[in-house]
Amino acid sequence: MIDHFGIQVTDLQASKQFYQKTLAPLGYELRFDNEYAASFGETRSTDPGGDFWLGVAQQKPITLCF
Repeated sequence: MIDHFGIQVTDLQASKQFYQKTLAPLGYELRFDNEYAASFGETRSTDPGGDFWLGVAQQKPITLCF
């Protein structure tokens, strides 16, 4: 089981807007937000931080396969 997942982004505002729209149908909402990071979690979850994180950083190539 995956506990949480983080992605490095260079444009936090644009990424946050994209993921708010993308994750909403899955029942996710913005749970944490500051100038360096944002996180999303299920609306019914009691975890205040959520399990999907965005953080400001220089991007590096990444490949994910499930």
